[in-house]
Amino acid sequence: MSITIREILQIEPFNTCKLLSGERGLSNVVKYTTTMEMPDISPWLSSNLLLITTGYAIKDNPEALIPLMNNLHEAKCAGLLIKQEYIGAVPLEAINLSEIYN
Repeated sequence: MSITIREILQIEPFNTCKLLSGERGLSNVVKYTTTMEMPDISPWLSSNLLLITTGYAIKDNPEALIPLMNNLHEAKCAGLLIKQEYIGAVPLEAINLSEIYN
């Protein structure tokens, strides 16, 4: 069974999430989810994966989102959900990559 990012964002509690970027990726299919507990998650990324994180692993280095976005794209992941409590503002370059990568 699979679901799209758009459909996930209609399910409680995700229906209160704010989409920062990547609107063209809302139709991306999600088959798996995982959480991020360490800065280098790349060995565990896979196609159609939705990565969910509080950002705690990169709280002291929000710029680490940029290589993370590249790794997500290379692995053909479905998307990234971030709770901004720990990282604050998402770097503009990460937002721009999200738009490019969908």
